[in-house]
Amino acid sequence: MITEFKSEQFSYDTGIRRFFADASSLGLKLPLRYTSDAHPGLIPYEIYLLIGNPGKLETFTLEFIDKDGNILFLANGPLNALGVEVKIYNN
Repeated sequence: MITEFKSEQFSYDTGIRRFFADASSLGLKLPLRYTSDAHPGLIPYEIYLLIGNPGKLETFTLEFIDKDGNILFLANGPLNALGVEVKIYNN
């Protein structure tokens, strides 16, 4: 599952170079509390993020799911060298 978002849908923390948002504000349903209701395919493996104006499409790949179901994506390409990441909170 690959999903596309716009950077305007996220907040950005310049100190840690992280885009972040709640899953519900992005229209994602993430049953990720390590229970029997979690099903394969509900977690995007890659996301595309349209950044800036006119907009450059950047790819982020799933890196980690924590015990609370929050998911972390790391940038591919040039943004990876800068340590840019995306975190989506399971709410």
